[in-house]
Amino acid sequence: MLIYKQKVNNMRLLGIDYGTVTTGFAIGENSAILPLGFLRTKDQHTLKEHIKKIIEAERIDKIILGVPKHNNPVQQQKIENFTEVLKKEVNISVELIDESNTSKESFREEFTKHSNIKKIRKIIHAKSAEKILERYFLENKKS
Repeated sequence: MLIYKQKVNNMRLLGIDYGTVTTGFAIGENSAILPLGFLRTKDQHTLKEHIKKIIEAERIDKIILGVPKHNNPVQQQKIENFTEVLKKEVNISVELIDESNTSKESFREEFTKHSNIKKIRKIIHAKSAEKILERYFLENKKS
């Protein structure tokens, strides 16, 4: 069990907050997480190519993709479909994790810091990707 934890903690992870228009990214390693930014596109091909570039540039070992498990079945299905397409395009593991309320949590946290809606809109998706990785690290510490 401890070996598994060490292996997970030494991996470079890409957290993805998938959206049909805006997708956020964060990188995590050894429980340290850095928001990476976002991409606005409705084109899945453009999104896949962007993800491939991140994987190569950042030497990513695994993708953690957030999916809203309980409150949005339509979005959940879109993400699961995108995950299947992505798995065929990349040579690394892609894991789904419950991302329910990560955007709301991130918005609340950022609003208390900035209260500037325009600024928050620019960073909220990357912050949500950061929350997805936080949840992943927490869940893997328990096992």
